[in-house]
Amino acid sequence: MSISDDVLTVAGSYDTFNLEAGLSWSGLHEGTGYLLRPDLELNYAGAWIMGDALNADDAASTSIALTVDQVSTLEIRFDPEFRIPLTASDFDPYRTNFQIEPAIFCARSTGYETDTGCGFGIELGIESRSDDQLSHFGIRAGMEEISSSERIWLSLEYERRF
Repeated sequence: MSISDDVLTVAGSYDTFNLEAGLSWSGLHEGTGYLLRPDLELNYAGAWIMGDALNADDAASTSIALTVDQVSTLEIRFDPEFRIPLTASDFDPYRTNFQIEPAIFCARSTGYETDTGCGFGIELGIESRSDDQLSHFGIRAGMEEISSSERIWLSLEYERRF
């Protein structure tokens, strides 16, 4: 669609309703030299658009119309987290640790088109807490791939309680 004279006219009215729900099962297993936290999740998110059709016209009489009245995503995923201590403290062996979290998941998205696929991912991180337990620092990097799309992220976290 081209926009001539920088004029775009949008007409219509609508209301939306959103719903998000999830179930999670997780556990904790402490072995010699590692900590395992398995996690199995089922998540659903949906949005419904109700009301008149939403139409847009530009000055060149090119028209588009919103034809989707519901968008939803259903996902099931399993991602066990392994924590390996990097400190040799008997009091708090996981004060500084290395984390690795592989993931496998399947998702179904509906809307204008329906897409169903399964994928995999991995997240790596290092986390550390201060001796007084008031400060926390972490860095995590990861990637996920499903169907033909890929997501890569990096997060840096600092927390100070007072």
